[in-house]
Amino acid sequence: MKGFTWEDGWPWIDLATGINGQAWPGAEAIAAHWHGAPDADALADLERAAADYFGADIACLCAIPDSGTGSNLLHDLLDLPVRHVSPTAPAGATVGREPPVLASFDAPLHEPVTVIAANPDNPHGRIMPADRVDEWLGWQEATGGWLVMDETCADATPDISVAQLVGADRRLVVVRTFSAFFGVPGVRLGFVIGPPAVVGALRHRLRNWPFSAAAIAIGTAAYRDAAWIAQTRKGMMERAAGLDAMVWRHGLQPEGRCPLFRFVRCDDAQALFHQLFRYRILTRLFEGYPRQLRIGVPANPEEWDRLDRALGGIHAAGDTVAHSRRP
Repeated sequence: MKGFTWEDGWPWIDLATGINGQAWPGAEAIAAHWHGAPDADALADLERAAADYFGADIACLCAIPDSGTGSNLLHDLLDLPVRHVSPTAPAGATVGREPPVLASFDAPLHEPVTVIAANPDNPHGRIMPADRVDEWLGWQEATGGWLVMDETCADATPDISVAQLVGADRRLVVVRTFSAFFGVPGVRLGFVIGPPAVVGALRHRLRNWPFSAAAIAIGTAAYRDAAWIAQTRKGMMERAAGLDAMVWRHGLQPEGRCPLFRFVRCDDAQALFHQLFRYRILTRLFEGYPRQLRIGVPANPEEWDRLDRALGGIHAAGDTVAHSRRP
């Protein structure tokens, strides 16, 4: 929606995607790579940069065009029945076709299956500690199952990642993506981190050159920009806290701890969505959640100001959205 304006001249603000609005600034300088062909050495260098960034063994990592592509290929490679840990809208991993849902994963299962969970989950933004995920992995390995962790939104909170646990003798696969944290949705790039046998089979399925030379160059440079990464993680935490404060101030209740977005609780999510829409702000409704709405974190002062006015407009409209109360 960037650059699209309404007839009254207001540009749209897209807070529906959960993508970092303060993008990595180096992509424009790499524009020349759009005209080049991908190179095997450059792809290998990208994978080394990504492995260092994730804290993963390079032998266990494979670049993929996007997290959805890799996840769908994993469905055939792992070849077990699939169970999603609720909620059922993980950020990227879609292994299986409408798999059954586990309302909770509080005890070992009694059959070998592939369990898929997102951390942070989506749309709630809830975060699972790494030691809890390690416990899940132990349960899965005891039955001969697999654990697939979708860490699409984990870049800002690297301590929750279990990428470093992946190895040849572990039944763990981690799916990562590039665009959400680095704020470059036009770059289709993701990674599967898994046992070497799984990674090797995935490479065979992908064949040669599933990426553009530009995606390889941008990803390599961005993953090695340690100063920007550290500054962005800190800034995202601060902005997410600012969104919490704003939402509370307007009588609504923020949920979750993912720094890319908040799941906002109210009595009528449709009414809140349309109120924000009137201010040319796009947010995200989810089926099955009539009292919750996902709002991305604003990227600049203009976006913060308009969101504040839009939420304040709820009061001006006569409390068309009933509010939650802060405990």
